[in-house]
Amino acid sequence: MRYVRLYRPGGQQVQTGRFYGLSGLEPRLGYYDRGVGCEIDPQGHLVGARAPVEVLRRPGLRQYGDGWTIEGDGFYVGGVKKGTLSAGEKCVVRFGDKWLIFPDRMAYDRVKNTFAGFTAPADMRQAVVFGNRVFGIVGGLLRASALGDEGDWESYQNPDGSPKESGSYRVAVAGGSFTAITAFLNHVTVFTDEAIYELYGNRPSNFTLTQCATLGVTGPGQAGCFDKTLWFFARQSLYSYRGGAVRDELAALGITFADMQLCCTQRGAYFLADGGVYRFDGALVQLGAGDYTALTTFGGTVYATAADGACYALERGARQGFCVQLRGGLGGGNLQQYELLYRGSIAAYQNGRLLGKKQSRELDRMRCYVQLGGRQPRPLQLRLGPDSALCGLRYSLHGGDDR
Repeated sequence: MRYVRLYRPGGQQVQTGRFYGLSGLEPRLGYYDRGVGCEIDPQGHLVGARAPVEVLRRPGLRQYGDGWTIEGDGFYVGGVKKGTLSAGEKCVVRFGDKWLIFPDRMAYDRVKNTFAGFTAPADMRQAVVFGNRVFGIVGGLLRASALGDEGDWESYQNPDGSPKESGSYRVAVAGGSFTAITAFLNHVTVFTDEAIYELYGNRPSNFTLTQCATLGVTGPGQAGCFDKTLWFFARQSLYSYRGGAVRDELAALGITFADMQLCCTQRGAYFLADGGVYRFDGALVQLGAGDYTALTTFGGTVYATAADGACYALERGARQGFCVQLRGGLGGGNLQQYELLYRGSIAAYQNGRLLGKKQSRELDRMRCYVQLGGRQPRPLQLRLGPDSALCGLRYSLHGGDDR
């Protein structure tokens, strides 16, 4: 195992930290290829860099959602005010042709273009739509609406057409309250600050809650789902759950956060923490630092709302690929073996000749051999595609002395 020097494709050497086996680079310096920026992320991976882009600045901007905004006391769709809301953060869920707004219990019908109240339990601040019902939490109670009716919380039409069941479904949590709710895979999932529960059953008479983890969250913005994975913030770290045991995703990095606000899309888990905005999808990338107050989504893009009312798009547009050259410090011998740990797409070249090419959504390894010119190792050029990361490497000498 030896040092590796990284070069810009033009040949200029760039200082790096050490590699230790398959660990990463020190997160200090950036690299550039024809003006395309790259960076070392907090995990030590080489990734394409892109700063947040400001897209909206309006006085009183509070929340930004999938087709709607809340500005001051108004609920806006397409820049047109549709109704008035109370102060405080809102939970907005889509139910058929309507957007339901909690805890105000107001609904905007996108087809009829109406904004009106509907019946729902008081103080229900969080809700989720699952199986054509609206599920919500009120303190230590989990509540469910009638099938297909957001205004009926006292009767239920059973899925098989049998007679309705009466009485609102409730379940109490001993010694605590529910803190968050989401739909994960085939279950409604609810949190307390000490546990996670999954809801089983298809009607009130057979609804049951099963505890699946002994970690929880303290608020609604600390849990979300993407890529068949439940992500949540607990014990100053980011955890994942795919069924079975939970996993601490930041433990190997030695990184902790005092608080976190999550927002998940197909690109990964985005979060605000300690004055910065980050993305985690197997690698941790800091996208920017600033006085951000909230994360929301619109059309698959994540937006960060700042304290001054500006709204920033995160990683808008396609990420750009980038290149970097590696030159080992071993002399003698015939071949030098590189073992590369990467995510995304990677191709290795020497003097324009392709040595290897692979692509993987998960962390994977690629091995390639570089011929030596006399006692000087020839550079290895790596071309990484959009959303790719060089996570580490190790290399050894073959056919000579290891120096």
